[in-house]
Amino acid sequence: MGRLIMYKKYMFILYLSFHLNIQSQISLEQFNYLKSNIPSETVDLKINSQLLLAGEYLNYYAYCKKATNNEALSDISKIMYVTLIGKDNNSIFQHKLKIKKGAAYGDFFIPATIKTGHYKLIGYTNWSKNNLEKPYSIQDIFIINTFSNNSQFTSDKGNSNQNIVIYKDSILFKNYKFTNNNSILDLKNDLLKTRSKGMFKITYPEKGFYTISIKKIDSIKINDKTLETDSNKLTFKKTNYFLPELRGEIISGQVISQDNSKVDNISLALSFPGNSFIFKIAKTNSKGEFLFLLNKNQPSSKAIIQIQDKNKENYNININEKFISNFENLTFHPLKLDRSLQNLLKQKSIYNQIENAYYNVKKDSLINYNNHDEFYKNIAKRYVLDDYTRFPTLKETFIEIIQSASLIKEKNEYFFKVRDLNDVNNNTDILNLKPLVMVDGILIQDINSIIDFKTSKIKYIDIVNGLYLKESQIYDGIVSIKTFSNNYTIKNDMGLVKNINIYKPQQNKVYYQPNYSLNNKKNIPDFRSQLLWIPVNQKEKGESNEIQFFTSDVKGIFEIKLEGYTKNGEVISKCFFEVN
Repeated sequence: MGRLIMYKKYMFILYLSFHLNIQSQISLEQFNYLKSNIPSETVDLKINSQLLLAGEYLNYYAYCKKATNNEALSDISKIMYVTLIGKDNNSIFQHKLKIKKGAAYGDFFIPATIKTGHYKLIGYTNWSKNNLEKPYSIQDIFIINTFSNNSQFTSDKGNSNQNIVIYKDSILFKNYKFTNNNSILDLKNDLLKTRSKGMFKITYPEKGFYTISIKKIDSIKINDKTLETDSNKLTFKKTNYFLPELRGEIISGQVISQDNSKVDNISLALSFPGNSFIFKIAKTNSKGEFLFLLNKNQPSSKAIIQIQDKNKENYNININEKFISNFENLTFHPLKLDRSLQNLLKQKSIYNQIENAYYNVKKDSLINYNNHDEFYKNIAKRYVLDDYTRFPTLKETFIEIIQSASLIKEKNEYFFKVRDLNDVNNNTDILNLKPLVMVDGILIQDINSIIDFKTSKIKYIDIVNGLYLKESQIYDGIVSIKTFSNNYTIKNDMGLVKNINIYKPQQNKVYYQPNYSLNNKKNIPDFRSQLLWIPVNQKEKGESNEIQFFTSDVKGIFEIKLEGYTKNGEVISKCFFEVN
């Protein structure tokens, strides 16, 4: 009951914040109001390895925590932003993640085009950007590209000239204890053969989220004392404050007038076309600022924004950037490689190339999001054209098949008329309202542009009769046309349609692992160094389960690492085994 009351409180605050100022960046006064009611938030970012080669995967996960109680997971934000950057503000990737119960995870394949160097992985939420003490989480990452010639080999293992030196250190292996006295991780056998099954039991000490990693330990040491003096602080303008994304992603922007026309109360339509399309309406405030809330799964990154105004050609649309772009205060150090690493790196690179050559038979499994129905589905009349005798033109189709709406021509202009079947005497013409017309979820304002559309490409037509309120816009019914291909392209001869790309959240995965008990892939090379990766599983206190994994053709010492986050803080447990 307490969580429900708190959730309703957050929703009420979010409703008020939308009416205070409909933009993702808010004033100090509005921010102070929100801050007094919603806890501050921080992000804790973790990675599978600090040292990676081109051709390997960076696996990462993150937790959102309440800044006022650093041991409590935060259920405030629903979207997380993660970016990998190098020197000169060079962004390698920008990921958007859906947060579930305070946790999220993702991965990135290190391409052969990347340069050897020092990089930083940064994670944050829109709400955590307001936390001046810790607006983001950062991890230093060192990437070696054995395919390029920019790797600098040296014989100096020191830390001169602010360089970070990576070298081979066989003494590391002497620190690994194989004695099985772990109350959390119970490894059945610490000596395994290649392509053999391993088993270990986990007993979870507290309720929380846990990540399991099994990775080969290499005799590589990073002399990174220089990092201890780095500030790793990003610069934020004190005038910028951001709304929490309590229900989903906030997309905001501003309508700019080209002729000093008023920019308030202008209606905009946002479409994510596709099979499960998204259609949203927003209106501007006195400054021309607008906001869309995405609480459904995006079908793609492709989006279209249009202004619904008779003078729409007089306006431009600007979209606010969500990712942090100011990296001025971050320090990046030159990376030097000791010559003793050359043979080891060469061998690892060969293994990676072989693994990537068999990518198609070792794919991870994507966890598909549930599709959502059209927002009007429950009240629509659907006409599946294959159920009728098809007619070649859209006009004939509406005359012969679709009785509850009509296509009318006046003075060379076509328009749709949707009848109100509940009140035939209701005359909505006096309100000067038009029906909402869409093709594959894309708003169609110029009906002439679709009049010659081939009906053979149309799968069905949905009709909604009567007045329909969509967010802040009232329509006199709905005409929604769905094609077989779900990829209708709107004409944009006058530049009145703004095509934009909005990052789609990363899909969650079940990460690949073979099963040699089935004996079905014995002829496929296996040079995995990351044997297992199971991120952010929620477990109860005292719960236990056995984990099965299979070794690869790679020999050496491997580490089983369990990392968790509970209400009492972090839990870390390790054990080791050898493959020979």
